[in-house]
Amino acid sequence: FVDAIVAHATALAPSSCAMLAGGQAWKAMAYWICTFSVNQWDVALEVGSGDYRQSSFYLALRSPGCSGTVMIMDSQVGPLTRFWCLF
Repeated sequence: FVDAIVAHATALAPSSCAMLAGGQAWKAMAYWICTFSVNQWDVALEVGSGDYRQSSFYLALRSPGCSGTVMIMDSQVGPLTRFWCLF
């Protein structure tokens, strides 16, 4: 997981920023990780009291600072069987 995130951040870090930061610009990139940010045991509470637009998931993906998403796949592409992963 961590290797995949580092590879993604390294690929997206602008080369000019990478040079200025001594090749470490990828360390300044932020990632919101749903598994760690959403209480998986109380999803009803997490989905914004019935309004999905108030959920932390929606707000994170729609925030001005969000410039993309990353999905870590397993050999059976399990995440694609979950509708919220297709957001």
